[in-house]
Amino acid sequence: MRHHFSFCRSILPLLLIVPLFVVSCSSLLPERGTTLPIRLKDILPADWQPVGEPITVNVDGDDPPEWLLFFRYDEGPIGAVIYDAQSNASPDSISERLPLQPTAFLVPYVLLPNTEKDRGLGYIGDDRAESREVDGDLDGRAETLLLRGYWNGVVTRLTMAWWISPAEGYGIAHVMGDGGIEFEDKEFWQKEDQRLKAVITRHRQNDRNNFCLAKRYRVDFKSHAFVWEYSWLTFCGKVPSDPIYPEGTVLSFLLQQKNPPDQEGKSVFHRLMTEAGRAAWQQIFGEKAFQQRSVIRVLLVENPGPLADKMTVRTDHRDDFGRHRLTWELVRQRPTQITETVAWRINGVWLTPGEEQ
Repeated sequence: MRHHFSFCRSILPLLLIVPLFVVSCSSLLPERGTTLPIRLKDILPADWQPVGEPITVNVDGDDPPEWLLFFRYDEGPIGAVIYDAQSNASPDSISERLPLQPTAFLVPYVLLPNTEKDRGLGYIGDDRAESREVDGDLDGRAETLLLRGYWNGVVTRLTMAWWISPAEGYGIAHVMGDGGIEFEDKEFWQKEDQRLKAVITRHRQNDRNNFCLAKRYRVDFKSHAFVWEYSWLTFCGKVPSDPIYPEGTVLSFLLQQKNPPDQEGKSVFHRLMTEAGRAAWQQIFGEKAFQQRSVIRVLLVENPGPLADKMTVRTDHRDDFGRHRLTWELVRQRPTQITETVAWRINGVWLTPGEEQ
């Protein structure tokens, strides 16, 4: 997922040339903490609408700051551009002379959206976006910019940007998850001294159970990449205790094996299994059958299709004791009172034919 971004050469229209005033000043480039020394309306393309004010950032290794601006384009998505004040501008770049600073140029580097070659990775966010400078290599200086974008209040996009050179601009890496993105250390965004090790993305499966495919990415600040490691099936929200569909019941049963017994002392083995189901489970796992698991990674839960009073579900999962490919029989328990709903109970389980425990 590594992508490098060079000067945007055809993304921005030719910018308006502002009057140039020659003055005496001790520094030709802006000091840290100053505001953007030019009006946005003089440098923004006509179809870009700024979102908030420019934010000063500094991840390119020099002392003067840059300005990060979020903007809306194409009537909706949020993009991001960094304006960098440089003493020289490449002849083939689009830049703007800064007023009152006769040898300084404002160079725009568009992060996303990007149309250069294979760098069209998407956009920054839908509803809103925010940024954070990160010292990824822990050398005492921030060299990476993280931007996260929201949709309906949920983080669904995460972008990493880092400085390469004036000629190439910023490199970009990007992950998205329409079911949400979370940091493995859930408090990372609020912790200044915490290093980000991994992110989890969730991808909606658009099924009848609200399943999500979760993916773990190791964050590599040295190579500037989100490195996929493994995936598993889960629920997009909290794990329901007693799902309405049979395949959901099986996934819930597997995931709840990490939980201790409830307040009534009942474990998931008693709540979602019949006596026959528990006997079949014990026949497979022996003395380990009813032990609480610490690791559950579900790889597959097949949708059994149209419902009947008995349903068969096939799964593939890993836990503390290895990998298991199982076939399940579930029976439908219809409500006997108006306050009850249909429930599915695991009445049998066995190794999928051709698999060995």
